[in-house]
Amino acid sequence: MLLAGIGVLRFPDLYSRMHAATKATVVGVVLISIAGAVAIEGAGAQILLAAAFLLLTAPTAAHFIARAVHRDEGDVLE
Repeated sequence: MLLAGIGVLRFPDLYSRMHAATKATVVGVVLISIAGAVAIEGAGAQILLAAAFLLLTAPTAAHFIARAVHRDEGDVLE
């Protein structure tokens, strides 16, 4: 998460910042989910299913947000 924060502050444009924030969040939660699935014996399948759902939805949501900003081309990019 520290690297995501640095990426959000240091990257030059909105798209790079969104990539840094989304990538770090997804990778961090998936790794924590894998550790939880290994540690908790009975709930491994549910935890991995939730991680897979996040792995699919977070990048998709970031893509749609970036697409909306690109189509709007408002003051956000400047």
